[in-house]
Amino acid sequence: MLLTLACFAALPAAPAEGPARSLTPTQHLEPDHLKAVHEARERFTKQRTALWDHGLYQDYRAIIQIEAPESPFTGQTRGEIVAAAKQAGAKIVILAGTRVSPADAPGESRDGMLILQAHSDNGGRGMSFLQADPQNQSLPRDLLFPSSDANFTGHNREGATGMTIVDPGVKSSLASHLRAASGHPDQWDQAVKDFKLYQDEMLASVLESPASPMALFDAELRLRHFSVVAAHQGNSDLVIKGVAFDHHALRFGQMSTHILARELTAPAVLEALQAGRTYVAYDWLADPTGFTFVAIHNLGVFAMGDSAPASRLIGGGNTLVVGSAVPAHLKLIHEGKVVAETNATRLDFEAEKPGAYRVEAWLTVDGEERPWILSNPIYLDNSMLASAKIPPSETPAGVEVKRAIVYTDAPTPDPNKHKLDVFRPINATNAPVFFFIHGGAWQMGDRTQHFPVGNRFAKDGFVTVLPSYRLAPKSPHPAQIEDCAAALAWTVREIGKYGGDTNRIFIGGHSAGAHLAALLALDDQQLARYELSTKLVKGVIGLSGVYDLNLIGESMSSVFGRDRAVRQAASPITYAHSPAPPFLLTYCQYDYFSLPAQAKLFHAALQRAGVKSELLYLPGENHVAEVFSLCVDGDPTSAAMDKFMR
Repeated sequence: MLLTLACFAALPAAPAEGPARSLTPTQHLEPDHLKAVHEARERFTKQRTALWDHGLYQDYRAIIQIEAPESPFTGQTRGEIVAAAKQAGAKIVILAGTRVSPADAPGESRDGMLILQAHSDNGGRGMSFLQADPQNQSLPRDLLFPSSDANFTGHNREGATGMTIVDPGVKSSLASHLRAASGHPDQWDQAVKDFKLYQDEMLASVLESPASPMALFDAELRLRHFSVVAAHQGNSDLVIKGVAFDHHALRFGQMSTHILARELTAPAVLEALQAGRTYVAYDWLADPTGFTFVAIHNLGVFAMGDSAPASRLIGGGNTLVVGSAVPAHLKLIHEGKVVAETNATRLDFEAEKPGAYRVEAWLTVDGEERPWILSNPIYLDNSMLASAKIPPSETPAGVEVKRAIVYTDAPTPDPNKHKLDVFRPINATNAPVFFFIHGGAWQMGDRTQHFPVGNRFAKDGFVTVLPSYRLAPKSPHPAQIEDCAAALAWTVREIGKYGGDTNRIFIGGHSAGAHLAALLALDDQQLARYELSTKLVKGVIGLSGVYDLNLIGESMSSVFGRDRAVRQAASPITYAHSPAPPFLLTYCQYDYFSLPAQAKLFHAALQRAGVKSELLYLPGENHVAEVFSLCVDGDPTSAAMDKFMR
């Protein structure tokens, strides 16, 4: 938990603009206002700041077209719609039309874009994926998103996965303004000039307030898990005196759905839609990419669409954190009411009540607040705790344990930290050895918390060694890696007496322990003082580890100090070279901040260096429970570890 909160502290905060006014549609089209809005948009671009990269999901901009392509109503071909979406910067196109080709259902890729086909629902006012992904049985066959208008009733409402906020294109106010201007040469020239300079600003003048659909959304959230997406209707272009004032590429730039998916594939995108890992963005105002809304719990980090534990656990609470790349009016909403708000790039809120929490971000342009981001919710409840896996604590038959073995006589403020435990199969002879290092942000934890791990792998035939090590801040870096090196040296010298094979020593760890295991296997100087080589390590297992300390900055200064060079020297990624032992790296769906990114970056660095590395994603798992799940029968991570070490 300490690591999670400290990492996210890197998000900056800055003030937004002052109080807002309300303008009429006519005022929205005045040249001075259009110019002021354009200048505000340019200012937002300059104000953008980098957000912390969790590394779990990519932010993909999606265009959802809810009228059949190549129909008489739209006058647009499928190819034209896809080309317009690409021009607008989209990575995903969802065509929700009445003409569905079964071959399109799983999705196709074209020019770096993913194209999905859905059914049109409710007369072109919504969409459904009736064949979402036949290859993935974990997905429901029907993802239904009817419109949030008056037709959102009856069976559509009851069976809906979510709802759409529809951009209708140019409406009567702008169309009437332009048609009236076309009869007056001076007004027409001004309108054409304004459109050339301020296309986005003019088209955005008719976007409706989301207040009504979001009130409906809040009502649904009181009853069930629900989500919202943005969609476009297939209206024809508005052409007056040969000038096209509305077309797909322009309208697609106004608003979109941002989908948080692990990769740009049909299964990943459809799973994200089902989970509600999306947000609606009025992209014309500012690029929202990277917008972050998470729940930080001591079990891990939970994103939009996720259910996070509502109960506080020892050492942690429930912090909702919002991060925006541009200073904005951030509003946190629970049961239809604003429970926290700020004008900044970040909002933190300690949540006490269960239920659905969502976020709205508004930007002030020319004194008027305009909607920018509408998030999907995070749900606080305790269902995850109710289904928690509890590992067995008793020593299984056929396993014996030798406890509190002293592995070094070096001075220490806590002699118990220079001890280890050995779990061995009874009558073991030349068995593979698993040297496992506990986590705890280098400041907490002990080997005694992981007896189930020792039992589990000893039962599977491994002589398992669990060392303790000195902890910061009383004993800062390099005390931790020095102790682990001493414990591994003891293992090389003595493990044969316990039936272990010194030619088959595998090392691993969880969280900070994964950092120590990787550093021990890659940095030759750690074992050199014992006249040993990293070549004795046959493989390394890193469970949700930290591999580049500079990615977490000075958040762990109590361990590594504030010198960037020291952090670099203590980072396993610095020593990614060949030859090196093979690696098995994991990260979780509900992992702490930056750990998915850490695993991916380290995995890529190892592969570039010619080191064999396998990267394993653990869906539905959180950072704390990951290590305890190893001890539960049928756990896929422990199965992968067994296979890796055989």
